[in-house]
Amino acid sequence: MAANRLPAGRWVEVVDRDRARCQASAYGFGSTEQCRGPNEVHHKILRGLGGTSDPSIHDLDRLVTLCGRHHMEVHAHPARARSCGLIERRTP
Repeated sequence: MAANRLPAGRWVEVVDRDRARCQASAYGFGSTEQCRGPNEVHHKILRGLGGTSDPSIHDLDRLVTLCGRHHMEVHAHPARARSCGLIERRTP
């Protein structure tokens, strides 16, 4: 399995754990936008910043359910997302 793909069943595990609800507000990611779009699983360690070589990016504690709108907003505002724990730095 490629390191950048979720293991089989992991998407369902994450969404079930989060009760199929966007977790942006639970993390304190202040947004004036209402949830919109289908649920997506967000990698806290961004795949584009070296996460593809680290299989631990798929650990349950490094994944979170976000609606499509907040997922895009997290990626558009990485400093704010990092300050509330929605983006983590990759450890060497």
